[in-house]
Amino acid sequence: MSQKLRQIDIHIDKANNPFENEKIDTKYKNLEVKDIKNIVKKHSTIVFVEIKDLSFINEIYDYLEGECNIICYNNDLNTIIQGRTFLNKSNILFFNSDFRNSNLDSFTVDIIIGTNLLGEAKKDYKLLNELSRVLKANGKFLFIELVSLNKPFYGFKNYFKKKKEHIFNRIIFNFQSKLNILKKSQYQIKILGNGNFYFNSSDVNSLQEFCDLIGYRSEDRINILSEILLVLIEGKKEY
Repeated sequence: MSQKLRQIDIHIDKANNPFENEKIDTKYKNLEVKDIKNIVKKHSTIVFVEIKDLSFINEIYDYLEGECNIICYNNDLNTIIQGRTFLNKSNILFFNSDFRNSNLDSFTVDIIIGTNLLGEAKKDYKLLNELSRVLKANGKFLFIELVSLNKPFYGFKNYFKKKKEHIFNRIIFNFQSKLNILKKSQYQIKILGNGNFYFNSSDVNSLQEFCDLIGYRSEDRINILSEILLVLIEGKKEY
């Protein structure tokens, strides 16, 4: 059964908030191999969608001792070029295109791993349709998504919406609306990290730019950051 946000015990540990001091240069907390060891199996076909962390893809490949087929879809050409250069293996393919328009055969994929894919209704339905088409009967999907527990400060969402290339354009501030697209799937949610999302320096700089523009104080910025979480949505399609 699909889980609702209110059923999840989410605790934000502000004592460990990495933004309490003024020196903000934290490490981006992303999905790690240990998070999905029980999901990825040898002889699987794995599709990565908009995953820019090539070291993570390589770790999965090494963990499976190369006994897998990996297909990567990414709209960022630079990521594709780097992937083809540094992960030049016959069973790892890179495509500079949108997974929603993939030419994969139906029912051929064991697992799909993507980051920040949910958030735009029209694209979401197309994504889920393609996911349902290509996954095997027992196939699974993993989405690493940014979510916010509360509505943002006035102007916050609109500011980042204008920055179409920016990661914050994909944040949905009503978590439940992000989950509604998965209503035909079985899924469970896991918070990555200790309850806080760790931003890289470019994300933080953009947040600071916004806060300065609107006139937010330092503590307001900390409150915004502490309410945005990185979650792992693990699921499978229903029949």
